[in-house]
Amino acid sequence: MPQGLKNAPSSFQRIMYELLVSTRWDYCLVYIDDVLIFSQTFQQHLTHLNEVLSVLHKANLQLNPHKCSFVKPEIDYLGHTVNGQGIRPLQDNIDAIVNLPKPTTPKQVHSFVQAANYYRDHIQNFSKIAAPLYPYTKRNAVWKGWTEQMDKAYNELKIRLTSPPVFLNFPDDFSPLVLSTDASGDGMGGVLRQITPDGPKVIKYVSKKFSLAQKKYSTTERECLAMVWCIQKLKEYVWGRPIEIETDHCPLCSFNKKKFQNSRIERWQLELSEYHIDKIRYKRGRCNCDADLLSRFPFDKADTDDDAHPLRIRSYTPSTIDPINTLQVNAITRSTTRQLLRNRSSPPSSSSTSLSTTTLTRSKTKKNTIMGSRDAADVPVSHSTMTTTSTADNSSQIIDFSMDRIRNEQLKDPDLRRRIQAINKDPHHFPNDIIEQQVLFKLVTRNGNTKLKIPWVPVSMISDVLSAYHDHPMSGHFGVNRTYNKIKGKFFWFQMYDTIKRYVRSCTECARFNVQRKKKPGFLQQEQPPDGVFEVMQMDFWTAPVRSYNGNQYVLIITDRLSKYVFARTLPSATAKDAAEMIFEDIILKHGAIRCLQSDQGSHFKN
Repeated sequence: MPQGLKNAPSSFQRIMYELLVSTRWDYCLVYIDDVLIFSQTFQQHLTHLNEVLSVLHKANLQLNPHKCSFVKPEIDYLGHTVNGQGIRPLQDNIDAIVNLPKPTTPKQVHSFVQAANYYRDHIQNFSKIAAPLYPYTKRNAVWKGWTEQMDKAYNELKIRLTSPPVFLNFPDDFSPLVLSTDASGDGMGGVLRQITPDGPKVIKYVSKKFSLAQKKYSTTERECLAMVWCIQKLKEYVWGRPIEIETDHCPLCSFNKKKFQNSRIERWQLELSEYHIDKIRYKRGRCNCDADLLSRFPFDKADTDDDAHPLRIRSYTPSTIDPINTLQVNAITRSTTRQLLRNRSSPPSSSSTSLSTTTLTRSKTKKNTIMGSRDAADVPVSHSTMTTTSTADNSSQIIDFSMDRIRNEQLKDPDLRRRIQAINKDPHHFPNDIIEQQVLFKLVTRNGNTKLKIPWVPVSMISDVLSAYHDHPMSGHFGVNRTYNKIKGKFFWFQMYDTIKRYVRSCTECARFNVQRKKKPGFLQQEQPPDGVFEVMQMDFWTAPVRSYNGNQYVLIITDRLSKYVFARTLPSATAKDAAEMIFEDIILKHGAIRCLQSDQGSHFKN
């Protein structure tokens, strides 16, 4: 094969691939004319060598003995030095890159970055370090001089190429894998390590610069994208094996356990479902220096919202409806809540064991009896506590959610009182209910083994809960799903979702501000066919992609609704005058006046 032709390398590579396809990755690697044979033992190596030479001999391919090396514990291959433990950059190539003169043109910057990029797997945070040089790697880049940031990046890359650890180890099949990931405002990166008896060993470094769209992601989305991209980039190492992930973003620790209210993250959860992620562990930014791209703000547990630790509910669902397992729930609307709040006989308590929430009182309870057996489904709930107190200065009333009030209201509720009596009589019949300090709780399973207690809400307190978690200024008048997500981890009652749905959809404030501002769609109706031909006709213009040799670019098409007979005329312009002339000359003068003419009221017929 003549060398130097454009297609010569690919053609030769295809020939070598077809010849050695049965041995590739088992004990042979081939790149064009560079063939690498590796074995576990010397005797096995002789067998493999004989098989490869036999294949090349049958194909009438010749080898140059002066360019061949046999039975070597270490060999230089494709710019790397490879031995039984791992791989490192070829020292001659590193010396050539380090001795390059400082670039003075965009082309020289591009050459240096590409040369260093060949060994980016050995350089931690390569994308971050080389970021100041990237603008001059683009086509038609304008040289604006050598800056201090470029000089710092240039020298840092040289230092990283010559400083340990640039040696990457080969993974084994038994030691656990740990992937550390991190993201910043500019890019993302990660390092794959293997925990061995001799200590952690680096397998590979990966990094990538964010696109303009990805830079606009939220912090959680960027951190999650870094984890997803690193896992997919290292698929050949981690697929089919348990892997532990380290991140300095604590909300991601429940990535494979909770349901995020974010479609993008949910999509990434689905993509990573094929991988065996054993654990996602939080590692502080100062300790996660292997993958840290930029300095991080320290994580504060006090700032964690309620959705940071999701649980999964599987509540007790009765097989039959009976007086004990059936709860009578009033449908909550906006007719009597204000009156209920005004008629309270005692002010709310302010003990440390209560959750006091302020609310604007504006609604009333409408009694609409509903027989319900709909339990909470398998949905994620938020870990909450009943020892929180929040107030708002602009609220006119404080609603009492203390345990004392919940206990008293539960005893006043006839359905819950019967349920409490039945539980005290036969607690084994209610495995998901528990009574503590005379308060009825719903047991929710967290992470498969941990139980979370959620208080049952009596009918008299449902309106207070809805008003506090929807009407309050800090609640934001959220929609049905978001309001439900806030309440479901703190309180429980039968048909809770349906009650919240009716309450939110009857909110006058939401109805007043959530106005559909787009134009309503037109009303479509079926028309009866005309009685005769040429009575009702329809017309429209069609625009050709290019203008014809005669200067025409438009076609006016007129169709009879009954017979589907078509009139057409090519026109140089699309105006109402052109349409009127065609109707008069081709239809009215030849077939008489028409009764009705229909169009889409386009601008062609109005100019």
